Amino acid sequence: MEAIVATWSRNAGARTDAEWDALRAVLPDRVTSAEVRNRTRQIRVYLNEHGTLPADLTELEEPPACAAQIVLAAADRQLITLERAGGRSARLRVRLPLTEFPASRADWAWHMLPIMLPPTVPAEATLCTPTLRVAEGRVHVDLPFRTPIGFAPATGHVVACGFDWGLNTLLTGAAGQLADGRVISDGRPLVYDAAPATGGA
Repeated sequence: MEAIVATWSRNAGARTDAEWDALRAVLPDRVTSAEVRNRTRQIRVYLNEHGTLPADLTELEEPPACAAQIVLAAADRQLITLERAGGRSARLRVRLPLTEFPASRADWAWHMLPIMLPPTVPAEATLCTPTLRVAEGRVHVDLPFRTPIGFAPATGHVVACGFDWGLNTLLTGAAGQLADGRVISDGRPLVYDAAPATGGA
């Protein structure tokens, strides 16, 4: 951004070859043309609104929006306890600050949150530490759980499937069949899709 502002021209959206050369001379290494175009567009909007070029990036961009959430995964029993209260309910006891900058024990208090478990959480599942989110004035609980999976016997199977974590998809897998000592697969990938559960497209 500093390089673009320092070499700003009257028609920065259509720089001449000489203006591009002057800009590239002061740009950091590995800055792409797309980054230059996007920053130029941002600076032009700012200039039109304020009549002056931005002094730094904090003037050019609004503060980042952060989700109102509390990730409790790293908390211990000094801050959180979670226990089942029945087949379809649980109690979350969490210690939260009462002020923005807590400085003493008096700035913290315990809160009891009843949780209704959906039918998809089996009775034998182990509840894990949740994440709390605030949306429209309500506290939502993202509650993971673990279910015991027994080991399959090592013999007698002819069909199996394997899964791996993916970068673009959460899980990717394939099915295979054992025949004459070899594993045969049709090569069609199995992909985990959470859209129906989350209401996505």
